[in-house]
Amino acid sequence: MQKKLPKKELPNFMVKLISYLDSSVKNLVPDLGLKMQTDSTYAEEILEMKFIEPEISVVDAAKSVIKLNLA
Repeated sequence: MQKKLPKKELPNFMVKLISYLDSSVKNLVPDLGLKMQTDSTYAEEILEMKFIEPEISVVDAAKSVIKLNLA
């Protein structure tokens, strides 16, 4: 059975409240309210390469799935 992805966002206070009842949620509390950002500059410098844009990557992956008859 596949789990469905959540369709709504819980308010921070509700996540904190649930964390008292569910220990697996406690790990999320320190990150509440933080905006996560990534930067590939360091990896690009070390690997001496340039990553392609995420939009192009998703389209290429979809084309590959279709080409291999996996969809």
